[in-house]
Amino acid sequence: MTMDQLESGYFSNGEIFMGLKFLYHLTNTEDYELKFILTDQDNYSGAAGYDSFQILNNHTYAFSIGSFVEEPIFAGDSFSVYAGVPFSTPDKDKSRNNCANSTGTSGWLLQDDYLEACTRANLFAPQTKENNSFGGVTWGTFRGHKHPLSRLWLKVRPKEFPTKIASPFPNKAEIDAWYKTALTTEYGTKYAYYCNDGRKWSPQTLDQPLYTCQWNQTWSRNYDMTHHNCEWYKCTHPPQVKLLGPDFIVLTWKYDSTGLDIGQTLQVHCKNGKRIKGNLTRRGVDVECGPENSYIFPKNKMTCVSSTLINPRLAQN
Repeated sequence: MTMDQLESGYFSNGEIFMGLKFLYHLTNTEDYELKFILTDQDNYSGAAGYDSFQILNNHTYAFSIGSFVEEPIFAGDSFSVYAGVPFSTPDKDKSRNNCANSTGTSGWLLQDDYLEACTRANLFAPQTKENNSFGGVTWGTFRGHKHPLSRLWLKVRPKEFPTKIASPFPNKAEIDAWYKTALTTEYGTKYAYYCNDGRKWSPQTLDQPLYTCQWNQTWSRNYDMTHHNCEWYKCTHPPQVKLLGPDFIVLTWKYDSTGLDIGQTLQVHCKNGKRIKGNLTRRGVDVECGPENSYIFPKNKMTCVSSTLINPRLAQN
């Protein structure tokens, strides 16, 4: 890799790097922290974090770095030793002992007295599939230089990154947000939005609304949901029979995921075998599932009375 390529960034053979120029401008807009996530060819994984990180200038691309943060999957600190060291490539070698030319690699390079090598963390070396040999992308404190990495992620994010990502729908309390990934504050976290029970999207959508948190704390979405809302189309609870009076009861209430559609009716019965006053053949009244998860009750007040019939002959005695 040449200095021009690494300054501008690249995407090649499945590898992507944002570029030194962009990394410089990004880390000088606000305070950033840094994390490396790595996997070797034996599928062992590790991570290393630093509580601050900044590229100091756009000439040498030397950096300052904060304290090492131990991650649950420990990879050790192979990077802070390069603080203040200029970035070098074989065509622009700024390192001591000509590390870039001697190794044919690029990066923040420094002669390591312990390893007698220039690359405690060799981040920009060509990939190799040869295990147990020096070369390839390596992280010295993670299983040593004889175990080249198959994957390496360099991640930066603002230090003031929120502990919980704000909802794209802050004013729509009726919408439930469910993480499709583990709860995390990493960039790339996805929210899939569903309407609560008894409600559906209006206008109806073809796909589930999906929002993804981007590196600049903005949201990308799979399509525009600006004018969508969750509207009721079912009733999710039994009617409040106390609105009819103390003698009424709902004998059965069977609600499942299908619910009771708007317009469907449910019968509310009189207690203790009583009947509707004025029509002793009726044991109950119908109430209709209405809008906004509510019920439409009869306009006329209903009363439950005893349905016991007295023998007229016994009444005469």
